[in-house]
Amino acid sequence: MAAVWLCLLMACGMRAQQAFEGMSSYYSDRMHGRRMSSGEVYDKNDFVCAHRSLPFGTLLRVTGVANGRSVTVRVTDRGPFGRDRVIDVSRAAARELNMIGPGVMRVRCEVLPSEQSILQERMEQEMARQPDYMKEFVLDPPELRMELQWPDQYDWRRPRPENPAAAGRRTTEKRPETGRNAHR
Repeated sequence: MAAVWLCLLMACGMRAQQAFEGMSSYYSDRMHGRRMSSGEVYDKNDFVCAHRSLPFGTLLRVTGVANGRSVTVRVTDRGPFGRDRVIDVSRAAARELNMIGPGVMRVRCEVLPSEQSILQERMEQEMARQPDYMKEFVLDPPELRMELQWPDQYDWRRPRPENPAAAGRRTTEKRPETGRNAHR
């Protein structure tokens, strides 16, 4: 029951943070080529960003409040750790937002749905249109059902011994020596 409540709280937390606003800055050029928190190597020409808590891979639409220019970036790092900043963007994203001159800018960020969530939503819509008897077939096709068997019943790599009692015995015959000791 606690797990259900935890999932609900997490889902509500993500819904509450679908859009946020604050100050943004951009990565310096000396970060180019360094490894980020996600493990990826930072490339100043990619459209990536840093956020304190959003999951890696989350897509954000970042819009400059003053000029209305927007860019889509992907979360690949943690930060910024300045008190008044909500996001750090790459140099390429800063160039698109016209942030290079001032260095900081007030931005509005919107969390975009990922491809996986879009596909999941489309599948749910398609399933809602299907009659009930089709839903069972699509979710659990008969050709994919298998009866459970123990591994030794279908393991074709290991030949079954004719005498099961002899299966565990090892032979005592010596193997021919190879390598340095072969000539002795």
